[in-house]
Amino acid sequence: MAARARVGHTRVAMSANVHRLEESSVSADRRPPPPQRHPPNPRAPSPIRKAVPPLVLVADDNNRVRGAVASILGHIGYRVAVAADGEQALRLARGLEPSLLVLDVNMPGLDGLEVVRRVRESETIGRTPIVVMSAYEVKRNLEAGAAAYLLKPFRVQELLDSLAALLPRST
Repeated sequence: MAARARVGHTRVAMSANVHRLEESSVSADRRPPPPQRHPPNPRAPSPIRKAVPPLVLVADDNNRVRGAVASILGHIGYRVAVAADGEQALRLARGLEPSLLVLDVNMPGLDGLEVVRRVRESETIGRTPIVVMSAYEVKRNLEAGAAAYLLKPFRVQELLDSLAALLPRST
């Protein structure tokens, strides 16, 4: 039995006789790395380290709204996490530390405004921008600590404008 593999610029070959284990061998053939034609540009982005898009947490108890918002944001290049209620949204926000939260106001358990208040009290995520979605209570949304609000029903462009104002896309 023989096997060959390449590790970096090193070629490794192994062979072994299955019937006679004492006759096995391993050899390595080290090749020098290919010469660089130009010195690396310190300002060029690293091909290994690409910019990671911002993470947006979307919380809404309505599956259609949550799915639509998450789909739109994912399609334009954001990473998206979703929550179906206020408790889950708060737990995910604390664990994932998203770049931005999009919260519905009327959710079972903790409502969106209480999630906003608790996020604002947190040392780790307290400065996270929050966009709230609501069919009413515009003034209360901003008083609770939301950076922006969307009045339901809203157009996709309104959502995109709110996010663009609060969070640059890094894709």
